[in-house]
Amino acid sequence: MGESLGDTLTTATNTWTVTAANIDHVTTQSVQGGLFAANDGVQVIDMGGTPGAGVVETSFPTVPGRTYELDFFYAQNDVASDTPACRVRILGSGGGVLLEDLVTHTISYQTYLRFTDTFVADSTTTRLEFQSQNTGIGGVALDSISITDLAPAAVPILSGPIALFILFGGLAATGYVAVSRGGTAAGGL
Repeated sequence: MGESLGDTLTTATNTWTVTAANIDHVTTQSVQGGLFAANDGVQVIDMGGTPGAGVVETSFPTVPGRTYELDFFYAQNDVASDTPACRVRILGSGGGVLLEDLVTHTISYQTYLRFTDTFVADSTTTRLEFQSQNTGIGGVALDSISITDLAPAAVPILSGPIALFILFGGLAATGYVAVSRGGTAAGGL
C-alpha cells in the first residue's frame, strides 16, 4: 500500500517512480468496505503517503513542437488534516517547466474533479511530476492520468521550386491523359 522513496509502480503504459517521501498506492479492494473509490478502475495514488508529502514522476516520449494535453482526475482523502493540495509539473529539456499548476480539493470527500491543460513539448522525452503539498497522512488522490498528442506539428514534406515542378508536372500529366482519352493526340493543353 505505501510506496517509499525509490519505489516504482508499473502500469499498463508506463513506470512511476517515488522521488520524495512516500505515497499510498491504493486499490479499492485494499480498503476496508471499499470506501476509497477510484474514478476509473480500482487503483488510486494518494499523494499524502503514510506519512509524508510524496512526489511521484514518470517520463514519456514526445515530439518537439507538438501540443499535448494532460488530463487527470483528483479527489481528497478524508483523513487529510489540511486542504489537500498537489503541484503538477510537466518538465522538458534540461528540466525546463512546460506546465505548472497547483490543484486543491475543498469539496466533499471522494468527489472527483477533472484537470485538463496543454503544453508544447521541447524534447523527445518529457517528465510528468506530482508533488504533494500536505504533510502527514492523506492528501490529493489521483486517478485516470493521461497524456494525449493533440495535433502533430505541420511539417512541410516538399517546399520551394521542387514542389512547384511536381505540381505542374502532375497537372500536365493529368491533362495529357484527358486529351488521350478524348481521342486527340495533339493540342488540348
